[in-house]
Amino acid sequence: MHNKLYKQIIYLITHPKRNKNKFLYFFVSIVVLLLFIPFLEGEKYTSALLHLLTTIILLTGIYAVSHTRKQIVIASVLGLPWLIANWVSLFVAMKTLGPGAISWGALFFIYTTTIMFSHVIKGSKVTIETLFGAVSVYLLIGLIYTSLYGLLEILSPGSFNLADSSGNIYPFKVTELIYFSYVTLTTLGYGDIIPVSSYARSLAISEAIIGQLYLTILVARLVGLHIIYSKS
Repeated sequence: MHNKLYKQIIYLITHPKRNKNKFLYFFVSIVVLLLFIPFLEGEKYTSALLHLLTTIILLTGIYAVSHTRKQIVIASVLGLPWLIANWVSLFVAMKTLGPGAISWGALFFIYTTTIMFSHVIKGSKVTIETLFGAVSVYLLIGLIYTSLYGLLEILSPGSFNLADSSGNIYPFKVTELIYFSYVTLTTLGYGDIIPVSSYARSLAISEAIIGQLYLTILVARLVGLHIIYSKS
């Protein structure tokens, strides 16, 4: 049985173009993280749960961009340092590992977003996989900015009016920054978390603009593809 499973894994890696539901799994992993945010607050071992969820996102993200072996290698090179640093952070102060870990995570999200966005834009017709990819890119933008906000908060504590200003952003500030990122991305702007520094405000402005531009471009592209496909 183990030999059969091993052969299936090797087949998926060596035949990346034949893999299906790449974007679906990635989409589900991000949604699960967002749904579990309330359970990541106020418990003793929430850091481990947070890292477990981000590990799942990493693995499904690598799988999502596994259209070629080169993409698998690049995604793994960017993602593995982030993954290792995250788990090591359970035993080492994040003030030491934080900037490096978050930087690698941001690079991984940016690369994954670029590959998925390219796939969605270059698609010849609208499929369920295309829709999951499009939504995943939108959710990825929120994770990219969460990483950037976290990096800024570590390098310059107090950039946001978060409840705890001790500089240790795991796990509670992460959940707050995830919340702030998606509130900004969707331009809800509740105002309970506010960017204080000029750098934080600039990041928040750019996220809101990119989020709205992406939705505009996405809708135009998908409608155009649907019209072309329906006429053919």
